[in-house]
Amino acid sequence: MAILRMLFHEKETTGNKLFFSNKTAADIIYAKELKMILGNDAVFILSREKNDQFIHGKIDRNFLENNIRDFGSHFYVCGPDAMVQEIVKTLGELGASTDALIFEK
Repeated sequence: MAILRMLFHEKETTGNKLFFSNKTAADIIYAKELKMILGNDAVFILSREKNDQFIHGKIDRNFLENNIRDFGSHFYVCGPDAMVQEIVKTLGELGASTDALIFEK
């Protein structure tokens, strides 16, 4: 959030996109603020609940292939260790540079 807030303050959010996965709509934090900062580039995905307002599914290889146009971009990956490892591996297989993958280790 700190990075997005700083970018918003500096009017530098263009080109940033957030894929934010949660189990249910009730689990989503900062939804209003994220929509204010990123508009339609704040994409919410629900893994355990179907809701007409949000995408249902998982962030997996298929999702990434269908929703990312430029794998030469920087990627910030955050979440449970197993998910981060899988997403980072998949992004690399899809062409993302290891130097452009930022995640907690």
